[in-house]
Amino acid sequence: MNDIAFFYSPQTRASGVKVLLEELGASYDLNVVNTRAREQLEPAYLAVNPLGKVPAILDRGILVTEQAAIFIHLADRFRRRGWPRVWPIQTAAPICAGWSFTAPASNRRSSTVP
Repeated sequence: MNDIAFFYSPQTRASGVKVLLEELGASYDLNVVNTRAREQLEPAYLAVNPLGKVPAILDRGILVTEQAAIFIHLADRFRRRGWPRVWPIQTAAPICAGWSFTAPASNRRSSTVP
């Protein structure tokens, strides 16, 4: 059993997290969630993520959801020697979750602004 449990569904935003985990060389347990069969809404998965969304990771007891928050968490967790911390996950997760919900609705140009 690895430190990271990764809850994944193909052809979703979870694919980006899977690529990052592989690039980092992280050891993880892959838990496939069949969203076509609506497994993300079953009690077993809702116990992991009450919002019923993928991706999600459970890293040493820390639940991180939303792709952007997971990216920041993994960047901090696996940063190379001398690389600065991106953000403490306690600060990053709620902020990224908020961006994920509000940025597309509040700023139509958010995806085109560098």
